[in-house]
Amino acid sequence: MERQLYHLLVNKDPDLDGIKKMCLDHKPFLEELIDNLNEKKETIRYNSVKILTSIAEEKPEKIYPYWNNFMEQLYSQNIYHILTAIILISRLVIVDQKNLFPQLEDDFFDIMFHDNVIPVRYLLLNIWWIGKARPEYIPRIKELLFSVDKIKQEHKGLLKGDALLAFAELWDLLDHNTRKEVMNFAKELLKSDSPKTKKEARKFLEKFSLL
Repeated sequence: MERQLYHLLVNKDPDLDGIKKMCLDHKPFLEELIDNLNEKKETIRYNSVKILTSIAEEKPEKIYPYWNNFMEQLYSQNIYHILTAIILISRLVIVDQKNLFPQLEDDFFDIMFHDNVIPVRYLLLNIWWIGKARPEYIPRIKELLFSVDKIKQEHKGLLKGDALLAFAELWDLLDHNTRKEVMNFAKELLKSDSPKTKKEARKFLEKFSLL
């Protein structure tokens, strides 16, 4: 495929909104973005992911037909590809009319136990999209968010802060008992070794009038 967006995406500060509109209006441009997920030049790959993420949040149905491309990213050995899969798949579950997510859900959620902390953080920070789209997954998501102490990563305080951010996004969908558990979780985080997590815990408790 001739790369018609290359000269735009190679810039470090491109007009992402303008390029997004072009891609929504012209399928070959959109498919070029998809192809760029495997681009070796990081600037092009990164800019393509940013545009696809914006499309996934605003018009997920436009890129849902490329689900298999995102699934391939999930099973890549390349960490950046895994991060891309986490971001895009989590946002596409809302339009998953073919019910494709259950075929990979175990592998998706098992990223929680990845050797590298970066995919773990991305999972924690993006998993709420799935809970909002498919509330039946909230019990499993809750179990994962409360499982930080069981994984072998360091920086558990920081990871618990990420988990708390996910709970904040899901708050309106949580039952009374789960809310109590999350409240206690947040209060414990006020003693965290991570200044960032302590700040997030206080912000969370104040937001939901739990202090």
